[in-house]
Amino acid sequence: MARTKHMARRSSRLQAAAVKATPPTSSPGTSRQRRSEAGEGTPTAQRKRQRLRPGTKALREIRRFQKSVDLLIPRMSFIREVRTITYRVAPPDVNRWTPEALIALQE
Repeated sequence: MARTKHMARRSSRLQAAAVKATPPTSSPGTSRQRRSEAGEGTPTAQRKRQRLRPGTKALREIRRFQKSVDLLIPRMSFIREVRTITYRVAPPDVNRWTPEALIALQE
C-alpha cells in the first residue's frame, strides 16, 4: 500500500486556546492599517512579484499569436528575403513574383 502525506492536525485543546488568545479587532481596517504601517520604512517589505512557472509566458504568447490575424514579419523585409532565396535557388530569369503570391506565401 502506498504511503501518503497527511497534514498535521492540532488537538482540539490547542485550537480552543488559540481562539481564546486572539484579541478581537475593533474595526475591519485595522489589520490592513497595521500591515501598511509596518511596511512603510523598509524596502524589503515591498511585495514580491509572483514568478511564473517556466513556459507559462511562452504558452500565453503562442495563444495570443494564434488568435491574431496580423503578420508577424514586416511585409517588405519578408519580400526582400523571398527574392534573395529565389535568386540563389532558381535561375536568374525566374525571379518574378506577383504581389498576391507573396502575400499568400507570407500568410
